[in-house]
Amino acid sequence: PQRSYASVLRKIVEGNNFRRLFTIPEGATVKQVIDKFEREPRLVGEVSTLPAEGSLLPGSYDWSHGDETEALLARIEKAMTQKLDALWQQRADGLVITTPQEALILASIVERESALPEEHALIAGVFYNRLRQGWKLQTDPALIYALSEKWGRLGRGIRKSELKLDSPYNTYLYEGLPPTPIANPSAAAIEAVLHPQQTDFFFFVANGKGGHVFSRTLREHNRHVAKLRALERSGKP
Repeated sequence: PQRSYASVLRKIVEGNNFRRLFTIPEGATVKQVIDKFEREPRLVGEVSTLPAEGSLLPGSYDWSHGDETEALLARIEKAMTQKLDALWQQRADGLVITTPQEALILASIVERESALPEEHALIAGVFYNRLRQGWKLQTDPALIYALSEKWGRLGRGIRKSELKLDSPYNTYLYEGLPPTPIANPSAAAIEAVLHPQQTDFFFFVANGKGGHVFSRTLREHNRHVAKLRALERSGKP
């Protein structure tokens, strides 16, 4: 309405489409991503098969009204395949993991453990230390993935009884990596896993300020946990 014939004709001739962005946050699960797809009415078609967990590269992807849902999804999967292959070729020597899939699994755990990218390489180093010693990873995000039926969000703390959940994602019960990624990790998280920080830390816990405090011994770790619990009880930031 209100456009002149000349301006309408010019728009048709130029063929410029309005490009929108579909954004996948770092650490989102496949279920969360597909839920976002299904809430976008301007994309055409439904997702016939859920992609594999960890196969979607976080980031922003352009699309136009009327684009096919599965075509956009295929582009996002291809982006992850290409990025993972490229980063794997540049990996550091002496890693415990032996395949790109294992890198993807560990990167998804690191991504969900901390929202701070600057901590990722150090957290990766902690997990490598545990793997080398044959320790269980004991990572909450993997158990939460199982408890939340692969949504990745529990909305509460893990109960003591749930530490005995018989699931391959329960790294308190089973050694080694979970069978699949628990989220879609960012390229930065994958790179951190492929270039971990050398450390003698074996433990870490939230510091109540958005980051983590790291420990070499269980005794030191328990002291940090006690401080966190006291901070939580006080209600102070």
